[in-house]
Amino acid sequence: MTNVIDHSTETDPEGSLPPGSDESDTAGPGSPTGWLPPSPGAEPAPSSPRGRLLAAVAVTAVLASGLGAGVGVMAANQSSDSTTIVRQDTARAAAAIDTVSIVANSKPSVVSINTITTGTDIFQQPVTEQGTGTGFVASADGLIYTNAHVVGDAIEVDVTLEDGTTKKGKVVGVNATDDLAVVKIEATGLVPLPIGSSADMRVGDPVVAIGNSLALPGGPTATEGIVSALNRSIDTSNGEYLARLIQTDAAINPGNSGGPLLNAKGEVIGINTAGATDAQNVGFAIALDTAKPILDELAKGRPWVKAFLGVQTQDVTTANAGQLGVSVDQGAYVQGVTGESGAEVAGVQVGDVIIKVDDTEVKVGTDLRLFLSAKQAGDKVTITVQRGDTTKVLDAVLGSVKA
Repeated sequence: MTNVIDHSTETDPEGSLPPGSDESDTAGPGSPTGWLPPSPGAEPAPSSPRGRLLAAVAVTAVLASGLGAGVGVMAANQSSDSTTIVRQDTARAAAAIDTVSIVANSKPSVVSINTITTGTDIFQQPVTEQGTGTGFVASADGLIYTNAHVVGDAIEVDVTLEDGTTKKGKVVGVNATDDLAVVKIEATGLVPLPIGSSADMRVGDPVVAIGNSLALPGGPTATEGIVSALNRSIDTSNGEYLARLIQTDAAINPGNSGGPLLNAKGEVIGINTAGATDAQNVGFAIALDTAKPILDELAKGRPWVKAFLGVQTQDVTTANAGQLGVSVDQGAYVQGVTGESGAEVAGVQVGDVIIKVDDTEVKVGTDLRLFLSAKQAGDKVTITVQRGDTTKVLDAVLGSVKA
């Protein structure tokens, strides 16, 4: 089992969806589980909600007391004096990268975030915990983007700029479900990092990660790597599900959470969130195209609203199909249906196996969750279920739930 670590020094926010709002409670075969936040300092108390963020991926905060989709095929064309990487899907040459310039231009916009939270010790007595993570400047007047698990449970937030100035931060929005947050500091004349598009990235493209690794003194740490995979999905230790992640081999260490993942132009294309504890060079970043609409809403003090079907499922496999009493050996077995949800109104029942949504085949619960993550409240979807020996096609309207 692969363990992923959180790369902020924070404990993890609770942020769980309301009962019945999870679209699947069991990770699919391709979804890693068991990621735990590393801590260069003291570990959070077991009962502390901040210590639960990523079970499948270790979120990268520091605390002190699925398969990629759409990957292009690459081929190497060699001449006598050079090697050129050609992507057969786009015929785009591999981008060169000037890491020194990227780091020099970006570091003034990368900030360290230090937090104070309240937890409990082994005797269930209240204790004060300190955490450290990373953020980056999103506006000249002091908006800072970071991870929810960095600041979600903080009772005090301090933001340190590159020049060493520390300012009090106010959390203006948190979306624990997608592990995103916005902090505001009183400042003017800050330089926001340029925003790129994660949709433009291809496996093999060079990237640079910058963050407050291990809370080391002397400013942020920069690491270089490539995009290792696209559209990764992971399950977190507190039941959250992160989809459409960028996997990179640029080192993502404790303290990196909330920091930027930059492309060859020095543009933000991801927000670093987790790294593997029992593997080398496996880190994950939230794709910027996924994050930006959510961050825009959070910056306005509005919650992000997600599409909600209203089923709780587990994976159907050849090993458990007989025990579940179903006639198929793959799909999402419906364990529960939320009252008055789109699923209930459509006629989905406990014991059904969802095998398709619209034109998307559902082999495991992860397929269903990934499908729903791209939908909006009010969207109409067609659900194909296997009920005993009968296949039924049901029409549902997705509801909403605050993330």
